Amino acid sequence: KIQTDKLFYELEHIRKKGISIKGIVLNTLKGGFSVAIGGLVAFLPIRELTQTPNRKTPNTFINSSMDFKIVKLNFAKKNILLKQ
Repeated sequence: KIQTDKLFYELEHIRKKGISIKGIVLNTLKGGFSVAIGGLVAFLPIRELTQTPNRKTPNTFINSSMDFKIVKLNFAKKNILLKQ
């Protein structure tokens, strides 16, 4: 728990500075992707990666390592929203 709290504070600092963070796309979710960053799982809306939603397109991003920016952090709900 303490480790997660510290990580969230570091992510908040990264968000405020506008620094990119490396993450790995894990899998598809309804409306987007789950992305692993620093031991936490974040959400990336599908519109951030592709302009034309297609059933096959999302699978090409699975296990891809990319740079992301943090848009929103909700510490209480442990939610992280990303953009590319």
